This record gives sequence, structure tokens and C-alpha cells, in this order.
Amino acid sequence: MYFMAAEQIFQNPLIGQLVHYLFAPIVKRKGASDAKAVRETLRRIRLGESVCVFPEGNTSFDGLSGPITTAIGRLLQASGAGLVTYRIEGGYFTWPRWGHSIRRGGITGRPMRVLSPEQVRDMPIEQLADLIRDDLFVDAYAVQQKAPVAYRGRRLAQGLYNVLYLCPSCQSMGTLTTAGHTFRCSCGLEGTYAQTGMLQNVPFATIREWAHWQRQALLERALNAPDCAVIEDENQVLYQLDTQGHMTQVAQGKLSMSFNQLSLGDFTLATNDLAGLDIYRRNTIMFSTSQGHQYQIGSAHQRSGLPYRDLYRSLLDRKG
Repeated sequence: MYFMAAEQIFQNPLIGQLVHYLFAPIVKRKGASDAKAVRETLRRIRLGESVCVFPEGNTSFDGLSGPITTAIGRLLQASGAGLVTYRIEGGYFTWPRWGHSIRRGGITGRPMRVLSPEQVRDMPIEQLADLIRDDLFVDAYAVQQKAPVAYRGRRLAQGLYNVLYLCPSCQSMGTLTTAGHTFRCSCGLEGTYAQTGMLQNVPFATIREWAHWQRQALLERALNAPDCAVIEDENQVLYQLDTQGHMTQVAQGKLSMSFNQLSLGDFTLATNDLAGLDIYRRNTIMFSTSQGHQYQIGSAHQRSGLPYRDLYRSLLDRKG
């Protein structure tokens, strides 16, 4: 079985060589459409190989499966292959996207559906994409409520600042710190991350609820002042990626984003010219432009990349 893998994995030469040797993956760029990865996927399937695709393209920050576009339906039909859908549960609490450690608990997986090549071929693309969305969708908190599992580990709250970037008490951004199983804001807000994944002593019981609230609050700020930056981080570095994935530094300084513009140092880009924006691992921001340029943002200090992705996705929804 062949897997798709993010291009950024191969920026470390040693790890990249090892991954290539063990898995010969199909390399895909985050934050951009990638025709080369599509062609390679089709080539391997037509050679009779099996390919595993994670169509969300990301693990979850808030416990809900990410969006899946209709492109997966088009890719599947173009391949002429059959389909097996497979749902994984428990991964969010075992190895949270925002966290820094694996927790002892449990992960389960099971096949949901098997379709023949003929069934795939005869199904409308949107219906096929809907089927995949339904089969793969997981609400980690709903699963946990039905059959609670304790996920044990040290420093369970470590990394929460990667996902919880806006304080519900003082409305400040980027002020959360953690110690052990607890998290706090400089304003005095203090809570605990329990082994069940629930939040205690704060206004929201789950990360999902907090994340939904902060996304809406961030969008409101951007709409109320579309030319004013609603997210800012100092000491950032912008790299441009060539077709081989090599990076060249093009700017450094303050990173900021408003409803209308993304800027870093002397680099500026209208949000209408963004072709994609995503996050690699916890906080590496990747984006592409409508002109086909690819960029990566590095940080000299700890900061969350999630508000930038949240605002970008909200702007997509808003602008239709």
C-alpha cells in the first residue's frame, strides 16, 4: 500500500531518505493543489497498486474531522479503482494535533464500505464525495461520551496554546500557558485538562466548543475592521519554495493578517490572491498564491498558526 505524505517531511534529509526507502510515498504539498501528486497517484493505481489517501489532508485540532472536497470523488473516478473506506477513532485523544506527547488510551479502526470499480464509476461525483465524508467523519467528543476512555500521560495540557489562542475571559490572543495538566491566562483564568479530554473550571467543557467560539470571535473582529490586522506575531521568517521543495528566505519581521491582507515584513498579499493556506504539524504555516507561488512561514518563538488558518477558512466561507 502506498501513502500520500506531506512534502515538508523531506526537508530533513535523513528522515526524508528513510521515509522514501521504507514507503516510497506520493509527495503532496500542503496549502496548495498539487497536480503532480494526482498524476503519480493515478499512475500507481493503473499499475495495479493500492493507494491510501487521507482526504481531509490534516489531523484535527478540535476533535472534528476536517472538510473533504469533491476533488476526492473526481480523483477516484479518474483512477478506475474500487474503494474501501476506513474510519479511525480515538486518535484525537491519543495523539492530539496540538499536543507534544502520545497518551495511553486506545485507537480503533474499521472498514466502513467496499465499492467495486463499477459502482464507483456509475456514482455521481458529489454523491461519491458525500459517501466518503459520511464514512470517515468522526466527532471525537461524541465518541468519548458514548464510551468514555481515560487517556493517561504526563503534562496532558502541554501544547493547548496551539489550539486555544483566544482567552474567553480577557479576550486576549496568545496569552495561554500550561504546566502539567493545568492551563492559565495572565488575566487569572485557570483550568484543567482531564484524562477524558474534557476541560474543567473554564467556560467551555471541550476544546471543540472553545475552538468554535474563538473562530466566530476572530471573524467578527476581521469583519468589523477589514483593513486592520486581527492577528499579529513578531519575529517570523518567510520562505519561498521552488518546484523541488528547496526554500529561499524572502522576508522577515512581523506577521499579520486582516480580512483583506496577509503581510510579513515587506511582503504583502491580498487575501483574495491566496489559493490555499494550511498548517504542517502543529504550527508551520504553508500557503500558495493564485500565481502559483508556494511559501512557508517559520517562527523564532512559540506561536499558534491556527488563527491564521481559521481566519482564512472563514474568509473562504464568507466570500463564497
